[in-house]
Amino acid sequence: MASPVPVRAAPAGGRRRFLLWLGLWLGLYAVSLVAYNASYAFTRDVLIHHAQVRPAAWLARLTLPDRPVWYDTASLSTPGVIMEIRRGCDGVEAWLLLVTALLVLPDPWRRRVRGLALGTALIFVLNLLRIVTMFHVVIHRPEWFDLAHGLIWQSVMVLSAAVFVLWHVEGSRAGRPAGAG
Repeated sequence: MASPVPVRAAPAGGRRRFLLWLGLWLGLYAVSLVAYNASYAFTRDVLIHHAQVRPAAWLARLTLPDRPVWYDTASLSTPGVIMEIRRGCDGVEAWLLLVTALLVLPDPWRRRVRGLALGTALIFVLNLLRIVTMFHVVIHRPEWFDLAHGLIWQSVMVLSAAVFVLWHVEGSRAGRPAGAG
């Protein structure tokens, strides 16, 4: 019979560092959400129309070649279907999760900026795919919309941001000299 292997608790300093990082991250995330909501009236055209609706309409036209696809300030439409893109449909909350986590990590700024650029591209592309697939769902299986919108795609966005941050953290650890923590 094998003898049990003792489990070592994390050092108190590591736990404190993690709790400090977590507190900073949650605080910065809360402040960024307040700023996002307070500035939404001024940023709506850029966040919704230019960054989401127009590119999504272009992709929808590519994926629905037999259907006309129109767009206006905040919606995509095709005969019999109008899908409005509202606050929260722009991917900003998932992006802010990722950005605020990367900003409080103890990484060199060059590495943070690289992570911010890659993470921003990831969230932007995923959100465009989300909007276009939701448009397809509304057209072909409207009864699936609530499930796809509220559960599946919301989870994909948040999990993608979290996995990206974890991947970034692991890359940071791999780049540190042995024993650097």
